[in-house]
Amino acid sequence: MTSNKALINEFELVSPPTTLDRGSLLPLIGGRYQVDEGFKAVITVGGTYKETLGPSHYDLHKYRAFRDIKSYLVDMRQKTLEMTTKREVKTAGKPVPIDLELNMTIYYQIENARMIALEVHEPLTKLFEIALDAASATLVHWDINMVRMNRAGLGEAVLKKLKADNLPKILGISVSKVIVTKLAAMDMGDDVLAQQVMDQYTTMQNWQVDSYIAANSNPNEAWLLQNGHENLLIAREEAKVKLLTELIDKGWGDNAAFLNQAAGSDFSDPTEILKQFVDDGNNNREQVYDNTKKLNTGTSQNALLRIKEDKVHLQKKSGLGEISILAQNDDSGIPTGGYFVTVDVPRFEAGHLFITFLCDLNYPNSAPKVSVELNNNALDFSSEIISHWRQEYLIEILHEVFSFLGQ
Repeated sequence: MTSNKALINEFELVSPPTTLDRGSLLPLIGGRYQVDEGFKAVITVGGTYKETLGPSHYDLHKYRAFRDIKSYLVDMRQKTLEMTTKREVKTAGKPVPIDLELNMTIYYQIENARMIALEVHEPLTKLFEIALDAASATLVHWDINMVRMNRAGLGEAVLKKLKADNLPKILGISVSKVIVTKLAAMDMGDDVLAQQVMDQYTTMQNWQVDSYIAANSNPNEAWLLQNGHENLLIAREEAKVKLLTELIDKGWGDNAAFLNQAAGSDFSDPTEILKQFVDDGNNNREQVYDNTKKLNTGTSQNALLRIKEDKVHLQKKSGLGEISILAQNDDSGIPTGGYFVTVDVPRFEAGHLFITFLCDLNYPNSAPKVSVELNNNALDFSSEIISHWRQEYLIEILHEVFSFLGQ
């Protein structure tokens, strides 16, 4: 914990006592004393408070003879106290107390010169401590989000607390404004326990976010295929088919089995249990299963891997725009297992060129289909590479298109 409290200069408020003169027996022979505008002089005679002088010129002969006359010059102008602290205040312990770096500027003015000069020891240091205590009492109820967003609110809260403390009667000082110049969270330093709690909290927060995303997401089969989750889709369908098979083997798919239940059983109608397997927002569940089953057989699982390899080769070609891979669906929105590979060439010499490759489940064993559009007009293009297919890469067909267009 660090702060600039030890650097406070109390002489900014009141100067060390100055011996003015010793009183004289003869009038008009004693010395004179001047108090400038913006200051007040607290006068003691023989160590006892005598009076407080405002700005003016004064004769010293009025004071008792042979007594020390001392003056404490008090600065009555409005001044500022700069506070800088690190780890002096903390937030609420949710999830753990967070150390803060807090800097404040306090605008203050002397109300009682006598208190400052003679009655209050180190008034600026006390003002620092009272303001820091007010900030700490406020921040202990704040969480980290309020720390980030409510710096001005902290200044207002500290000022309100300082006014409620009646500082003119306690210190002889009034505070008119508090500005928070910096409020930032710091790490937990050497607090090992706090670090452990924070790690646990972060883990829980991440789990809650992941759970929320999963609970509020409804990815369909097309999304799963397009984003590389074929195995997840296959496993889900196989698990449902396995459970459905077990239900049928045990006779639970027969209404008679439900009619012969033991007394007290609360099994639902079999159609309600089986409904989840055939009515999941998709009336073609069997077709989905058949298509996803194909993804895990023969060379079809290698189709996407080969297409991704094709994309790498295409990306090395200069002058190409966006290259996309999209799953192919049938008219019902069910994935067929095929993929579209689109290549955008926006700055082609003859205009805007757009090429689409369609690769089926057996690619690269089977040849792709290709369509070419130039400035949104379909071209009659016939590929010799596709006609004599030997599992070439799509980049070679792209070169063939460029040659066809004279580039």
